[in-house]
Amino acid sequence: MLTNLFRVTSEMGGCNGFSIKPIEQWPDVSPEFDINQLDHQAALLADEQLLVFVDGEETEVAKLTQDLKIHELNDFLNEVFDGFLHEKIAL
Repeated sequence: MLTNLFRVTSEMGGCNGFSIKPIEQWPDVSPEFDINQLDHQAALLADEQLLVFVDGEETEVAKLTQDLKIHELNDFLNEVFDGFLHEKIAL
């Protein structure tokens, strides 16, 4: 379960020099985020889009976010990268 979200989050971590805890060790992220919605949004990213989304230029990321309507996923990844979720999800 939540394999799409884990795939995207792990890829983002790998591109930025850190690992991600197994999803079973993640804290409850509600009410800030709907974990099932995040997984659904992560499933929308094809392989090449995934790499651009997690490691692309800001304008490329913004375009994908807008085109695919994955704003919540983008916000979540920003929190994992350097926000309140970093210490809770990153290794």
